[in-house]
Amino acid sequence: MKIAVDILLALAVVVALLSAIGVAAMRDPYQRLHFIAPPASLSALFVTAAILIGEKQKQAGGKAALVAFLLYFMNAIVTHATARAHFVREKGTWPPPDPDRGGPRMMGAFQVGVFLLVAVSALGVVRTKDPLAQSVAVSFYGLVLALMFFLHQAPDVALSQIVVGAVALPLMIVLALSRIHSQDEEEKEERK
Repeated sequence: MKIAVDILLALAVVVALLSAIGVAAMRDPYQRLHFIAPPASLSALFVTAAILIGEKQKQAGGKAALVAFLLYFMNAIVTHATARAHFVREKGTWPPPDPDRGGPRMMGAFQVGVFLLVAVSALGVVRTKDPLAQSVAVSFYGLVLALMFFLHQAPDVALSQIVVGAVALPLMIVLALSRIHSQDEEEKEERK
């Protein structure tokens, strides 16, 4: 257990250090913003996992998970707001929509459609009773959230969401289910 905690904390530190180097090395403020996401998402995830594994009190793990969740989603909002503020500072105003691409009406319709799809897929995740099927539903939900982030002009956040929400989280669920299944099989063999 101690080794796993140490490895997770080391990974969190490495991600934070590499991101700090990336922020220092980039010249463009927009490029620097890309290096802010990993510490708020991956490092927070690693630290939360280390707390969940290392602490005997699950309340600390729950608090760490809540903080990681807030960091993950607030990072997207802060990054987008920072990029928009920098653009306005450079150019004066936020660019008007391109009339050849359908303008705000078309984008508004897509956004409403994606919001509805997010709501329906979230309901599907909650209503699914089988854990394996729920991991598939969570993966779909992660992809829909990534589409929503992309439509809100946050492609870096969308890529992070695909990695974490559509791949890593369902993979962790499937691995946990596999572990539980193997433990159940071992207990059945011991009883015989």
